[in-house]
Amino acid sequence: MTYLFVTSFILALCSFDEYTLKMLSDTYSEEQLQEMQQDSIHGQTGNIALSKCHAHLNVPSGMIFLDSTQAMKLVVDYYHHDKSYYTNMLGILVPSNATCFYQIPIAFVLRYNNCGYIKEADAEEMEPGELLLKRIEAQKEANHSDSQEQNTILWGWAITPNYDKKSHTLIWADLTGDHDSPDVNMYIRYLSKDGYISLEADYPKVMQKEIRIEDLASSIQFDKGYAYTDFNEDVDNISDYYTTRTLITCESIEGSIDYLFVIIFMVILILIFIITNIFK
Repeated sequence: MTYLFVTSFILALCSFDEYTLKMLSDTYSEEQLQEMQQDSIHGQTGNIALSKCHAHLNVPSGMIFLDSTQAMKLVVDYYHHDKSYYTNMLGILVPSNATCFYQIPIAFVLRYNNCGYIKEADAEEMEPGELLLKRIEAQKEANHSDSQEQNTILWGWAITPNYDKKSHTLIWADLTGDHDSPDVNMYIRYLSKDGYISLEADYPKVMQKEIRIEDLASSIQFDKGYAYTDFNEDVDNISDYYTTRTLITCESIEGSIDYLFVIIFMVILILIFIITNIFK
């Protein structure tokens, strides 16, 4: 009974309607009420302009959008992530039933990378097994720079990498953590002529069925003149760093070229060895 009372009281604090404010003002000072209100969230629904990247977000059903200011408060003050990692953050999508920051069980972080036009020529060559090995290798490298507590164990796909050439959207999800109760790290990349918008979230695998990937995948629309198909090679920049494949493997184009060069070099050495032995 006490638990229910406390829960109801906390929810009332987070709602902050006119009646609640009047009731609480008899007990708390104005300064205390203002501090409480800072923890309440103010979400948006409908069609939202993302002017920084010339796009619009159609907020999926059951979710609300928090702007970059509220998003930064959540990921820094509550999730304790480094602020510099979210310098290009556009905002976050969270469940619509959350009214306070501490109630948010999952947050889909939206960011923008103005890296230039990303070529999709290698999208059809993405082999899931090879990509997974590349991601595991990249994760091990990242773990070296993190503390032991922050290390992430990557061991499989929750969603096999898939690139939709019609919408120019790349989707995949990793399985991390404990084999018995794994987490899902989900990634979506919406490509434009100037770069891409990323959507990322970590959540328990048991929630996977509750998240409609289709709604998230179709939630971003680029403005006229800025879509992927609006690319003009005479005036627009091509990414020096990414292709659709390297977005998943976390390697640069230069890194891929070096890797390919090594393979070609080894093949040439083998051929020379074979030819030399034949004519002996």
